[in-house]
Amino acid sequence: MTNKAKFRAFLKANGFPTPEAYAFTELETAVSALATMRGNHVVKPADSSGSKGISKLLASDPPRKIREKLAAAFAVSPGGEIVVEQFVKRDGYQVAGDGFVLDGELVFRCFGNSHFNTRGVNPFAPVAASFPSVHPPNVLTNVYATLQRMITLVGLKNGPLNFDIFVSGDDVYLMDIGPRNGGNYIPQVIEQATGVDMVSATIDLALGIPVTLEMKPVTVPSSYFILGSQVAGRFVGLSFTPDDYEVVKSNFVYPVGAKVPRFEGANKSLGSLVLRFTDVASMLRLLDTPDSWVNVHVLPNRTKEGTKWKSLSPAPQAF
Repeated sequence: MTNKAKFRAFLKANGFPTPEAYAFTELETAVSALATMRGNHVVKPADSSGSKGISKLLASDPPRKIREKLAAAFAVSPGGEIVVEQFVKRDGYQVAGDGFVLDGELVFRCFGNSHFNTRGVNPFAPVAASFPSVHPPNVLTNVYATLQRMITLVGLKNGPLNFDIFVSGDDVYLMDIGPRNGGNYIPQVIEQATGVDMVSATIDLALGIPVTLEMKPVTVPSSYFILGSQVAGRFVGLSFTPDDYEVVKSNFVYPVGAKVPRFEGANKSLGSLVLRFTDVASMLRLLDTPDSWVNVHVLPNRTKEGTKWKSLSPAPQAF
């Protein structure tokens, strides 16, 4: 489950919907193989997380661009292995969230929505996960059944589960399933949303203390939100516009005045926020248009903004 190449092979062998995927351990072999592939693909490290090194390989990309994208994925793979897989178009939001397995049963799950900055440096790096999911109940029932079948077949008995899932028609694609708590404070956000404490459950399980988790729905629309800059430069600060949200907690990696990197993956964020919303509609509206309520001000290392990125604030912003 923690190696994308092995997980794709497991899914295919057991009849789960899964994109055609190819694993490579050498750059030149991958470059040669891509020369004969048709259509759009996604390249990702086989053993990394946080959307590091992920990019889309377009059929129209020149050989130089393909080589650069493949090399970027190899550069952040601890084991020196990458996966190239068919691009899958999903219906609606990517299903995000966490769950907990006890005695082989997914006794708790909280499904949410992944949000991306499609204009950002890395459009595959999520900038938020919001709860509850807005997919119809019948779709989420199918997602749950697919997850449970995978858990049973793979032999996972106990522990937390983090997931990123695509829905396309009647097919459920288990794109990334990690046998761990989610990053970006997802368990804390889910506790705020449902009252279920998966952090304590994980610690108790590790200590041999009996764990009991009750399935509860989301009653407080909640999310995390990643603060990131599209340019390297000096962090000047944040500015907020009041709306139907509340910042419950803020977590900063860099202080104001520090030099900051571009947001190319989870390891390059400036920090994050835990948010509470008035209602689900406001939550989706605000997270899909973050520039309407939050500005991350960064003075870039360069003197002029590029043609592909334009700021609306006195100091360049992230979105």
